[in-house]
Parts: sequence; structure tokens; C-alpha cells
Amino acid sequence: MSEFQYKITNSSFAQYPVLDKNILYFVSLDEDGMDIFSKKVSFDQQFVPPQEDNKEIHSCSNVELKEGNLKDFFLSLTPSVRSIYNPIFGGETNKWDMLLGGIDPTGRYAYNVGPIGYDTKKEKWYAESVGVSTQVLKPLRIGLTRDNNKEETGIGIAYPHFIERQEKGLSGLSFGSSFSFKKKEKDLTIWSDWDFTYPLLRTGICPSFVIPMGNRESQKSVGIDVSSFGQIFIPPNKEMGVMVRGYDFGTTTSASIMGYEEIKSNRFISISLWYSFPLGKIRKGLWNPNIYLGDNFGVLWCSILSSHDKPPCFSFGVEENIEGSSLFGMNNFIITPGIAITKEGKIMGYLGGRF
Repeated sequence: MSEFQYKITNSSFAQYPVLDKNILYFVSLDEDGMDIFSKKVSFDQQFVPPQEDNKEIHSCSNVELKEGNLKDFFLSLTPSVRSIYNPIFGGETNKWDMLLGGIDPTGRYAYNVGPIGYDTKKEKWYAESVGVSTQVLKPLRIGLTRDNNKEETGIGIAYPHFIERQEKGLSGLSFGSSFSFKKKEKDLTIWSDWDFTYPLLRTGICPSFVIPMGNRESQKSVGIDVSSFGQIFIPPNKEMGVMVRGYDFGTTTSASIMGYEEIKSNRFISISLWYSFPLGKIRKGLWNPNIYLGDNFGVLWCSILSSHDKPPCFSFGVEENIEGSSLFGMNNFIITPGIAITKEGKIMGYLGGRF
């Protein structure tokens, strides 16, 4: 390494530099978030970096260290609330769900319970699923799940982030498989998750193929469940997007759009479109309780759900997205009040959230 270094930018945050002749391109921050900047390079601000002090700053000589045991390991898995989400008021179902989870200090073992919560319509508590996972065979992740709604147990193995890069084109790829069973039904699922990134465009597709292996009369061929999305970014801070899901399998699954109750079908397609635009900047908060509200966006949306054995559902509406964070920025959330109108003319207000 050279004895001298050169100061190129005045920003306190600059990443992913690319030098083209004498023009430097880099990523930095502005009031709207991350953006790409460029400047002409000048090597005239030379300086010598400060020497590191090798002296011991903090001493542990007065701290008694002892080897942990199995009890300490389990204490590190004490559950904590990871997120609270999906409160919907004014519709047919009023729920407040939360997800509990824990992970050991090494990151090798984790678990989650939920969504758990209280259904005010049925007046009872519920816990929909339980899952445990391990990464002792990194980079593979192995997990065991139990879905109480479907009375189904599954075991899966995945290779997350097989490809993860910042280049144009294929930017992410994960894949895996799982084996699930309930009573006499057994299924093998093979899935993959593909992400593609281009200037002002991001898209992806996640196909899943389900191979029946048990004594199943309702399904004797391979089923498919495909989800895809696309996002177009309109500088400086507008966005258009679409989400599509197609499902074709012998067993039924749940699907819904805003303004309607869930439907259960073994063959359907759903499409959602949205357009997001800025409304204003709140950027105020409280120290105790620690909460901060950031930017405010409006969203125009429409959704359609079509099934082979039920009438098609269609709704549209307007929504407000209020960005926020708590716990000193460790917990980010979006508050989403809105109004939905169905094709039958039913109007409903809702209050949701994403965490």
C-alpha cells in the first residue's frame, strides 16, 4: 500500500466506486435516499493516513470469563417479538398478529412461532405455524415446520444467495426443496427464486413445482405455483409495479384481495398493479417512546382475482404509506391506511402495516 492516499470525495458516505478515465461514479446519500453521483477526479488532496495506536484500549483483566454450558445456550434463544403486522379493521376479519422468534449468538440455530394472535370475529387465540432452522452445514439452510391450519409438517433444505451481485441482469438466485406430509398425502416441492436488475427496473420470478408422492386421488400430475413481480422506478421517487401469481394444483389454497374474504381454490390467478408517488416529508419523532416518522407516499392500486370455480373478484382504491422506525432504527415499518372499492360498489376503509 502506498504511503500516501488521496481524498476524492467530500461526502461522509461513498460506496461502489467506478472510475471511467478521469470521471468517478459512486453511490451516496441525498435527501431522497440513495443515488448515483459523479465527479471529475483530482489527485491534488494528498494526505498521510493516521497511524493506528497498537496500545490496548480496553482491558478484560478484571473480568471473569467462564465457559458457557447448555443452559446458557438455551437462554440465548429467549423469544422476542420480531414484528407486528397485518392489522385490518373495518373488514370482515379483525386480527392483530405477531411473530415471535429467537436465534443463538452464533446464528446457527433459529426458530419462529406465528403468526400468533387474537381473532376478534371468532373470539379465540391462534398460532398458525412453528418453525426451526439450522445453518450448521453452511451455506445450506435446513428447516422443520408445522402448519397448524393445514395440519401439515414439512422439512426443507435451501441454498440461499447462490448468486448475489450488483451487476446488471441476473442479480440474485436462491433454490431449494422441501418434503411435506399430512395423513396419507406426501408432496415433494422444488423451487427457485430469480431476481433481475436493470437501470430503473427490477423484476423477478419464483416458480415452485409440486410432485405428489402419496396416495392422493385429487392430484396425480405435477402442480405449479408461480409468483412474479416487476418494478419500474421513475426518478426521483415515483414507482410503478405489478405482481402476478398463478396456482394450479389438486389441493386448495387460500387467496384474497382487498375488499373480499379469502377464497379457497385449486386453480387461480391474481394480478395487482400499483403506482406510488410522494405526498410529503414528515421526518419528525420522539425520543421516548423512540419512534420516528419519515416520508409520506400515496398509492393508487387495483387487484383482480380469478378462479376456475368462483366468480372473479376486482377491487381498486387509494392508500397512504407512512414510513417509520422505532428502537433507534432497528425496527422499520410502514403504516398503510386506505380505502378499497369492490366491483359490486362496496366501500371499505382499512388500516394495515408492513414490517
